[in-house]
Amino acid sequence: MWTMVKRVLDTVAVSRTICEKIEVLLSNLDLKEFMSKAAIKRANQMSWGNVALRMEKYYESF
Repeated sequence: MWTMVKRVLDTVAVSRTICEKIEVLLSNLDLKEFMSKAAIKRANQMSWGNVALRMEKYYESF
């Protein structure tokens, strides 16, 4: 019983933390813009073309 209660409390704590972080982003436009640009840059690094190039370089290293 206590284990289940602890899991629920942990879930609530995590949810509150996520909500707090979202509130920070919504209230800080500079941070939101910075993180958006960083996310786009990172997503572009994970494009199929870039991943294929990295894999090609990896296999050529053998």
